[in-house]
Amino acid sequence: RLMETMVAHARTHGLRCLVCETQTTNMPAIQFYRAQGFAIDGLDLSLYTNHDREHGEVAIFMRRQLAE
Repeated sequence: RLMETMVAHARTHGLRCLVCETQTTNMPAIQFYRAQGFAIDGLDLSLYTNHDREHGEVAIFMRRQLAE
């Protein structure tokens, strides 16, 4: 319900999309966001630390388009 509320609020305010960020190692979150209509939009290889890639922890950004 929270996601539905966020989408409705965003549309009411004329926003074009919603963006979320999680870690590439957080598969439950990625699967949830995909089920909610989000698609992978980009990666940030150094968002958390300078050693993200060595530890297998990279920021993944996901976007859900709202504009019709």
